[in-house]
Amino acid sequence: MINETMVSDLGWTNEEAIGKKIISRDGDESVIGVYKDFHAMSLHRPVNKFILDMPRRPVFASRVISIRFSSNNYKEVLKHIENTWTEFVPTRPFEYQFFDQQLDELYIDELRFGRFSLMLTILAIIIASMGLVGLTSFLAEQRTKEIGIRRALGSSSWAIIKLMAKEFLILLLVANLISWPITYYFTNNWLESYAKHISTNWWLFIMSGILTMFIAMTIIAYRAYKTALLNPAQTLRYE
Repeated sequence: MINETMVSDLGWTNEEAIGKKIISRDGDESVIGVYKDFHAMSLHRPVNKFILDMPRRPVFASRVISIRFSSNNYKEVLKHIENTWTEFVPTRPFEYQFFDQQLDELYIDELRFGRFSLMLTILAIIIASMGLVGLTSFLAEQRTKEIGIRRALGSSSWAIIKLMAKEFLILLLVANLISWPITYYFTNNWLESYAKHISTNWWLFIMSGILTMFIAMTIIAYRAYKTALLNPAQTLRYE
């Protein structure tokens, strides 16, 4: 049995391939079926020509036996397979691997990179939040008298929060506009390393921008609200 990629490479249609001869180490063999392409190796590699064959002399060709079974009682199944193997091939040790573990090994670098990126992201958010807390506290101290005068003239707490948040929102917007194209470029380059890959969704960038805005506004609003609650009589005497 051959896959559709091999059929196309040989210049046949799926119907024409049935009954055609292919030369192998066992001599001339006939194609008895065509199956849809699937990835037999890592997704980094494109789908290539692939043959599913049962050799006439499996003892010289077959090295792996694939068995599908329910995972509910896998220990009993493994014990039964091992006993059967030992009965027929007592001179060779029984060795086995789980297919899902083999698949994980193909993408171990991606798993490690994902965990590392998550750790760096959390660390960057914490450091940025700490810096933002310090910066808003510094600006609030610098503008204590101004805030006191505005409060004395009737400004609301919400107006004070908007006053302090405006400058930061502009900076955050500029930072997002700079980071989006850079992130898009590197993300696309990484995805293109796979034979088949998804496209980069624009809404992910908007969601990340909204998240950063939310974190920043929460910190700024809290610090500005605390400053706005101060008694104007005290803040006007502030040095």
